[in-house]
Order: sequence, then structure tokens, then C-alpha cells
Amino acid sequence: MKGSLVTGLAIILLFQLAGLALEQIPGMPLPGPIFGMVLFFLYLVITGGGYDPEREAARHLLTHMALFYIPAGAGIVTLGALLMEQALGITLALTLGTLIAFVTTAHLMQWLSR
Repeated sequence: MKGSLVTGLAIILLFQLAGLALEQIPGMPLPGPIFGMVLFFLYLVITGGGYDPEREAARHLLTHMALFYIPAGAGIVTLGALLMEQALGITLALTLGTLIAFVTTAHLMQWLSR
């Protein structure tokens, strides 16, 4: 069982590494981690959801998902003054980004449901 978890994590990290390698090609429009996620998504689509090692690794990662928020929380605490200084811009960006995503999703849903 433990070997399966290590194998699953290794497979996920290989997709991350592949994305970072693609990022090194000049003129690539997206960051490496995004390429890695797209490659992993394609792998999951092709394999019908992956195999047991990836599923087990995903289960363990999701179990400990709260730990992934600690760096973000630490960043908010340490950069609080900067966040307050830029509060208006951050608020506008978040509000406009959310509205654009909401309107785009609504229009896409209407278009797809026809």
C-alpha cells in the first residue's frame, strides 16, 4: 500500500516536472505548473481517471488539504502592511475578476444548454 502511494506521488510529480520542462521552451505562453496540470488532466481523461496509485495519492493529498493553506496564511500575516496599502486595487481586481467569471460562466451555460 505504501509503495502504491509513493508511486502515485511520483507520477503526479513527473507531470509537474514535464510541465516545468515545457516551460523552458522559448515563447511558451503559460507557466510550467499549468502545463503539468493540463498534461495530468489529459492523462486522466485518456486512462479513464487514472490508476490506483494516483487515486491513493490523491486521497492522501485531499485528506491533508488544510496544510496547503498554511503558506497562504503566513503570507497574509507577514505581508499585511502591503496588503493594506494595496487594498483598493486588490478589492477591485477580485471583484471585477469574480464578476467577469460569473457572467462568462452564465453565458457559456446558456449557450451550452441550447
